[in-house]
Amino acid sequence: MYLSILFLQHTTVDCPGCFWFWFIWMLTAFALGLGIGRWIWGKYARLVKEKNKKLKAFKTKNETLEKDFIALKYQLNESEKDNKGLKASLADSESNIIVLGTQLSRLRQEGRVEKIVEKQIKKEIVAPTLPSANAEQVLQVDNSTKEVISDETTITDATSDSSTSITSRVAHNIPSTPSNFLDYSPFIKNKNLKVVEGIGPKIEGILNKAGYVTWQDLADADAETLQNIMHDAGPRYRIHSPQTWQSQIQLCIDKNWLGLIDFQQKLYAKKTNQDDIDVLTKIEKLVAKKLGFVNIEMNDLKIIEGIGPKIEGLLKLGRIHSWEDLAEAPLERIEKILEDGGDRFKLAIPSSWPIQAQYAIQHNWVKLKQYQDEING
Repeated sequence: MYLSILFLQHTTVDCPGCFWFWFIWMLTAFALGLGIGRWIWGKYARLVKEKNKKLKAFKTKNETLEKDFIALKYQLNESEKDNKGLKASLADSESNIIVLGTQLSRLRQEGRVEKIVEKQIKKEIVAPTLPSANAEQVLQVDNSTKEVISDETTITDATSDSSTSITSRVAHNIPSTPSNFLDYSPFIKNKNLKVVEGIGPKIEGILNKAGYVTWQDLADADAETLQNIMHDAGPRYRIHSPQTWQSQIQLCIDKNWLGLIDFQQKLYAKKTNQDDIDVLTKIEKLVAKKLGFVNIEMNDLKIIEGIGPKIEGLLKLGRIHSWEDLAEAPLERIEKILEDGGDRFKLAIPSSWPIQAQYAIQHNWVKLKQYQDEING
């Protein structure tokens, strides 16, 4: 009845209490709906908050993984570069072995090996130094093989294989071992931490911010402290180990450049699991760059004054792939390669190339720069 009155009556004259009944009824329904809605919304808000928290954790984890991935990718790229370089060196070495073996076999068949070697050695080494024709001369081949030469001495295979190298060194008057040129002090400042293998521009900046500016600062540092600095710098720097940094920098302070070169060569050998490998060390690359040899790579013939990309390609087609090949190549052979290349290469003057190549073999960048300046002058 009340409902019928509530919905059918249009005035409050016939039902004075209907309005308040209607008002209370609607208010109760509104309050009930509001409470249910608030409960549902509160539950949804808690779920959203939890999801956002998990999402934030996942994002942080994803960023860390991305940084680790970048660091690993960088390591992989560096390893692939090293691997390509080693493969190229191996291929060149194998090619040279085959070529030299073929040449040696042909000369042996023609019976010319003993005559050529004996003539060259007597002309370049024995003749100027022997007091008499029957005197014995000890000849050191590659610092390891010694042969006694006399009128009745038979020239061995070891002497034959190395005769070209011996003749080249004597003819060009270049020492077979590095001399006292290794004073890098004028080219390297004591604030250049990049002389250390393992420290690049970015790591140097991190160390400078931490208060390690000079060589002495780094030498006095604690290895554990340096490791913590690398750890705090981020994932890409955590892979770097500072265990050898202080030993290297102490060699710089002592100006023991030969010791530093040997130390860095051993580090590279340990890293690549190779012994007795000849590489351009970090300190040598820095000095070479200071002297104007930019982006120098091992056996890059373009470091020679007078050799550009086209002549380098021409020489490699003629099986002159390395500094050693160039140093040992007779001048007539080089001139023949240039002549076969066409008229555009006839103006090239290769007489100084073997001498420059010898300096490059020794990594004697200071002497090489001085010699090239003399050529240009």
